[in-house]
Amino acid sequence: MLLAAQVAITAVLLVGAGLFIRSLQHGLALDLGLSSESVVMAEIVPALQGYAPARTQAIVDQARARLDGLPDVAAVTAARQPPLTGGNGFRAQEIEGYQPGPDEEIRFESNFIAAGYFDVLRIDMRAGRDFTAADRAGAPFVAIISDAMARRYWAGRSPVGTHIRSRSIPEPIRIVGVVENVTVGLDGTAAPFVYLPLAQHPRFLNAPVPMVLLARARPGATTVAAAVRRVLREIDPALPVTAVTPLDDRIAELLMPQRLGSLLLSALGGLTVVLVIIGAAGTVAYGVSRRRREIGVRLALGAQRAEVAAAMTRESVVAMAGGALAGFAGAAALGRVSSAFLYGIGPTDAASFAAAAAILALATGAASFLPAWRAAGIDPAEILKAE
Repeated sequence: MLLAAQVAITAVLLVGAGLFIRSLQHGLALDLGLSSESVVMAEIVPALQGYAPARTQAIVDQARARLDGLPDVAAVTAARQPPLTGGNGFRAQEIEGYQPGPDEEIRFESNFIAAGYFDVLRIDMRAGRDFTAADRAGAPFVAIISDAMARRYWAGRSPVGTHIRSRSIPEPIRIVGVVENVTVGLDGTAAPFVYLPLAQHPRFLNAPVPMVLLARARPGATTVAAAVRRVLREIDPALPVTAVTPLDDRIAELLMPQRLGSLLLSALGGLTVVLVIIGAAGTVAYGVSRRRREIGVRLALGAQRAEVAAAMTRESVVAMAGGALAGFAGAAALGRVSSAFLYGIGPTDAASFAAAAAILALATGAASFLPAWRAAGIDPAEILKAE
């Protein structure tokens, strides 16, 4: 019973480690729709100092202008929300040319961005144009949408030049461009997304959450992060700057649960495999020591060595098989509980279960069979004389 319990716990840990490792692999291989390499992200919170939107806009404009003039910086932009986040919820009252269902709510994610956002992150423009300096406060409202949104609400039609209406914006918003899909989080979801010019919506500059500056370094440049810190400090020493980090590091943080889960469960799984090997070998060795007379009689009567070894391990193998089945059932339940941390696979991923089963079969099979095989190879005359 103790051996079966050890095997069950080991099965749960091995399957869990497999699920998290496979999720990490999927997350690392996922096409995000943008390029984060060589991009530095600075988070600032002007609202903590009580700045008016005009002051915040001036800080952002100065930072962009000064960073854009540095030789190591290829491009710079700003945004209300960091890339890959859900952004702000956006509810539309009407989409030109689209007839919603009776109870359909037209809702999607949004972000307020400065000009150059798509250039910095290398998000492909599929149709239309990017935002320009002319898209500022007082100018007609414009927006750029994701390809997923274009396909969802403008199936077979070009959205460029059409309009959408929102409760939070008093005038129609004209669609001026369509860009490649960017995932929300690391689950590969290409949700409908709308981008709005930051300069046209100054009231969102004072939200009490960090907004971001994004600077792409030129090839070989290594001092952009320090330059961003210096420029922000020179513009306003009192400006709260919560972080200046490579965007790659921030994306890696999104996979931190998978990294920690795979590391912890792999370590615990490896430890329990060792304990199972010791337990299985000890159990079989103890059983063999108590059945030496039986082994001698079997061999004397002509039993084959493999048959004797199999007979000595049968009880342990049955116990371990029962423990493995119970462990796999527990692992399936654990997978459903932790499904929020799984990317690209389901909680009953066949590869994870197969790998755990193979490890258990090899470890317990070898640990059980080797002591019995050695015992079955001794001279039956010696056993019978000793008895």
